[in-house]
Amino acid sequence: MEYSGDLIEIEDLKFEKFKSSAEISKTIERIVDRLHSQFDEGERVTFICILKGSFVFTADLVRAFNRPCTIEFIRCRSYQGLTSNRSPQIDYTSFDSLEDQHVVILEDIVETGHSLDLIHDLIMSTKPASLTTVCLLHKPDSTELEIPVDHVGFKIDNAFVIGYGLDYNGQGRNLPDIYRQIEESN
Repeated sequence: MEYSGDLIEIEDLKFEKFKSSAEISKTIERIVDRLHSQFDEGERVTFICILKGSFVFTADLVRAFNRPCTIEFIRCRSYQGLTSNRSPQIDYTSFDSLEDQHVVILEDIVETGHSLDLIHDLIMSTKPASLTTVCLLHKPDSTELEIPVDHVGFKIDNAFVIGYGLDYNGQGRNLPDIYRQIEESN
């Protein structure tokens, strides 16, 4: 299967292009501009990349962020197939303490809010100087927990999406665009 064009198929699902790489780049520029205005030039920011889905978003965003920063990682699993479960698990963290640091969580997608709630509590327990949450995609109609999201790239409906780091059974993360599942009519 070749990953190109406006329509793709992965295993048993069909997807259509939803957000182009150009749209994503412009959105990242907007978010970075907001982060630049939020932090003074001399303040160091620690970005927390939520693995696996946020790795592409994180790479593009931190390259555009022209201030002192460090990057740490958390691996949180919350999806099985097409479904986000309500009991996410943190498998890995690469930081000891974030005390007195300005921390920015970078999340690919906020759906139910359960993963972000767990991560938010974990980071707050280390007593950061500030905590900001950024997500590329937010599904407000699916959100079950009120978790603060300070900067949102795109608000989307409840469709299943892949590409730009997001996957279906491990496939599609390398797509430069974001694709939305096409619902088959019976």
